[in-house]
This record gives sequence, structure tokens and C-alpha cells, in this order.
Amino acid sequence: MGSHGYLIVEGMTCNSCVKSIEAKISELPGLEKISVSLARSSAEVVFEPTRLSLALIRDAIEDMGFDARVPDRAQFGVEGMTCGSCVRSITEKLLEVKGVIAAHVSLENKSAVVEFDSNAVAAAALATVIEDCGFDVVLASPTALGAPTLTTSTTPAPAPA
Repeated sequence: MGSHGYLIVEGMTCNSCVKSIEAKISELPGLEKISVSLARSSAEVVFEPTRLSLALIRDAIEDMGFDARVPDRAQFGVEGMTCGSCVRSITEKLLEVKGVIAAHVSLENKSAVVEFDSNAVAAAALATVIEDCGFDVVLASPTALGAPTLTTSTTPAPAPA
């Protein structure tokens, strides 16, 4: 199995656009899978990293006349999850948010990793969605292509002694 990634794809207006992108990009050497979503304005790809990169896939989509970019990613520490139902609840709520491309919630790691369009939603708003599900959240690492990693918390810090 190759590398897995997401792209934000803008400018699609119908299922013909989706099929066109999937057909053309599928021809790229090293591409194992592409799934384009008109509703989410995104593409999910699996590719051989020795033959292809997310940047090359992005460029190929742009060469077709669409705007494409790598989404932002935020990693949250999530406290209070106890079962698979907690994971499903958080995942479903995150995927309902406009601008969220993908959400991967792990009970074992007590974490959520969210791929999102920062032009549509902020990482802090995603943390609020998780908190609204009844869990404590720590924003571990919001990153964009080339952006610095920050650490912040949505809960107040204890007062200095």
C-alpha cells in the first residue's frame, strides 16, 4: 500500500468534472487510487511515493483547469473517550463541518487528526466540535504546508503558584 493523501479541489461543478479528474489522474504512473468528492470539494489519493507525489498530483489537477491544494491538518489530544461509539460520534460530527476533508479519531492514541480547508473552518472551531461532543481537547499540532507547529489548549491553564 502506498502513501495516502488528500487534496482540496475547487472549480468542480458536476459529476462530469469528478469523472474527468478521476479518469485523467488515474493515468499517472504510480497512482494506485483516486476518489474525488464533489460534495467535499476534495480528492483522496493513494500513490507510490517513489514514483509520484502529492504535489505532482496537485499540479496535474491544476493543469486540467481546477484549483487544487493540500489541506491543512490539525492533531488534537482527546480525553474522555471510552469506546468505539465515542470515536464514531466525534468522527461523524467533524465530517458534518463544512471544510472538513477527513477525520481520523483513535481511541487507542486518544487523538483526532483532521484534514481541513482553513479557508472554510479554523482549527479552534474543530476543537469546539469535539468539546461539544462532551470530550476534553488539546490542540496538539495545527499545520499547513510550511506552517509552524503550535501547541495550545482549549481549557484554561492553571493559575501560577
